[in-house]
Amino acid sequence: ENVSRIREAFQRSPRKSIRAASLQLQIPRLTVHDVLHKRLRRRVYKIQMIHALKRSGRVARTNFAVDMPARMDASPDFLRQVRFSDEATFGVSGLVNRRNCRFRGSQNPHVTCELERGNPKVNVWAGLMHSKLIGLFFFSGKAVTGRSYLDMLELYALSQLPPQTILQQDGASPHFFHRVRNHLDRELAGRSISRGGPISWPLRSPD
Repeated sequence: ENVSRIREAFQRSPRKSIRAASLQLQIPRLTVHDVLHKRLRRRVYKIQMIHALKRSGRVARTNFAVDMPARMDASPDFLRQVRFSDEATFGVSGLVNRRNCRFRGSQNPHVTCELERGNPKVNVWAGLMHSKLIGLFFFSGKAVTGRSYLDMLELYALSQLPPQTILQQDGASPHFFHRVRNHLDRELAGRSISRGGPISWPLRSPD
C-alpha cells in the first residue's frame, strides 16, 4: 500500500521533496527514500537552465532546423565542409569542484587544495572540422573583443581553411562586430553560418 501511495504522490508532483512526501503521507522519510530508490527506481534529475526565447527566436530555430537537412540532402558533403568554431575561457590554476573530489577512509585525511584569488585566465579559440582540429589560438588580452577576434581571423584562422569551407560561429558580440562581418563577407563570399550571416545561426542557440 505504501508503495502505491508514494508512486501516486510523485506522479502528481515530481518535484516534491522526500521530506514533503513524508509529511503529507505520514510515512517515515527513510521509508519514502527506500521505496523511491529501491522499489520504484526513481532517480533525481537536476533542472537544466536555458535561455528564455522570444517568438522570433523560436521561429529562427524552426527555420534553421528545416534549412539544415535540406542543405544536407542537396549536398551530401555539406557537413564535411563546415568548420565549427568557438572560444572558451580557462583558469590557469584550474578549478576544483568539491562535489567531485572525495576521499574515503576510516579517518579524515584533512586534504586541502589551495585556491588562488584572482585566478589568471586565458581565452582560447579552436575550430573543428570532420577530420581536423584547427587551433589552438590563444588571445593575448583579458577578453575577446571584436578587434582581437578580427585580428585572429586575418592573421590565423582564415588562412587555415581549405577551399570552400563554411565557417560556423555563434552569436557572441565579437562575432557580430561590423568589421568582422564585413571581412567574412569579402573573404568567404557567403560561406558562413553566423548571427545575421548568409546562413543564419539562431540567436541563443544551444551550440
